[in-house]
Amino acid sequence: MTDNELFAKHAQSYLLCYNDKCPTRKQCLRWIIKDHTPEDMPVVSILNPRYAKTTDNECPYFKSNKKQKMAVGMTLFFDEMPRKTEQSVRNALINDLGRTKFFTYRRGAIPIPPAIQERIRAVCEACGWDKKPVYDGFTEEYEW
Repeated sequence: MTDNELFAKHAQSYLLCYNDKCPTRKQCLRWIIKDHTPEDMPVVSILNPRYAKTTDNECPYFKSNKKQKMAVGMTLFFDEMPRKTEQSVRNALINDLGRTKFFTYRRGAIPIPPAIQERIRAVCEACGWDKKPVYDGFTEEYEW
């Protein structure tokens, strides 16, 4: 799927930005995707262009237009861990991410963004596992 096709697909359900005074707009997916909204779509969701915080250098709704290195799948994640550590890490991750999200990430249904990868690493360390987490693979994607 090309970026244009991907942008058009996400424009239908993504919060868009039309604030032409925002200093970060050129690097923001919300601004870029607005131009890919299908013409036959009469209603879109947008941020209030007059929202005061969007005029600062750091917008709380900013989404980078740079692709991120996302981990995919965790089926090999526990292979090297001792059983006791595995149980501890698994329970802590389910507690931190939630059961549904944990298993969704584990089976590779959705990619794992860098911030979540860091949380996973921190949970492993807190449970006594200091080795690098093992994922099934990696992909470069936008962080929606």
